[in-house]
Amino acid sequence: NPVPNLAESLRVLKPGGSIVLVAAEMSPEIQTGFLMAGFVNTSSKDVNGVPQVTSSKPDFQAAVALPKKQKKSTWTVAADEEDELLDEDQFLDASDLKPVKKVVKEDC
Repeated sequence: NPVPNLAESLRVLKPGGSIVLVAAEMSPEIQTGFLMAGFVNTSSKDVNGVPQVTSSKPDFQAAVALPKKQKKSTWTVAADEEDELLDEDQFLDASDLKPVKKVVKEDC
């Protein structure tokens, strides 16, 4: 079963390099293994009755990301003299101002 060695084959191939696998029996797992290992342009064919899978390593590096440049921004709040300031206490009722009773479990 050549599928476990495909990742190593991908590593040693130069970018754009190709690999041809000749097998006595061709199974769908082999072609899927090439794709899962990172190969591209995978195709299978019979050459003189012998099954072959041809695939190549991509010319680009996979999973390479560049950091995004962040612009520093400053938040500003504009308040006019006409704006009305709200009193925070007007949002509370009498039940909100009562102290919370602490529940103590006796069986712990």
